[in-house]
Amino acid sequence: METVQATIDNVFVKNLPDGRPIYRAIVGDREYTTLKKSIAEQAKELVGRQAEIAFTYKPGNPREGGGTWPANYYLESVLPIPIQGNGGFTTAPAPPADDEREQRIMRQSALARAIDTLPYFEKAEQTRETLATLADEYLSYFTTGAWEGSTLTASSPDDDIPF
Repeated sequence: METVQATIDNVFVKNLPDGRPIYRAIVGDREYTTLKKSIAEQAKELVGRQAEIAFTYKPGNPREGGGTWPANYYLESVLPIPIQGNGGFTTAPAPPADDEREQRIMRQSALARAIDTLPYFEKAEQTRETLATLADEYLSYFTTGAWEGSTLTASSPDDDIPF
C-alpha cells in the first residue's frame, strides 16, 4: 500500500454493469476508486482540502489488440491532514460555498478596477470615499450587467509624457 498527500478535487459515484456502485475520487489528474461507501464518504467530506490518501496500485493488463488497459488506483483510506493552528492542531476549514467565492472574487475585482480608475479623477477627488463609491458601482455592474447612473465624473488623466 502506498500513500500520498494531496487535495481531493471531487468524489462521485457510478454504477458498475452489474448495478453495484463504484465510488471515484479525483485527485489532480488521477482517479482513485473504491467499492466501500464509508471510504467514499470520508473522501467527500475532505473535498477541497489536503488529505492523506492510502491506495493500492495495480498496473494495467495487456489488451488483445495490443497496448494495455489503464492502471488502477484502489482507494484504501482517506485521512485529513492536520494544520498547525494557534491552539494546537486543527483541521483545515471547508472551502467557501460557490456563491461566497464568486462574491469575494467580484468584490476583489471591483476594488482593483476602482483603484485603476482613481487616477482619472481630480487630485482633490482621489479619496477613500470616491474609491468606495467606484468599487460599489463596479460591483453593481458585475452583478447586474448594467451601469446604474453614476454620480462620479472623471477627467482626463494628466499627460506627463512629452511627444
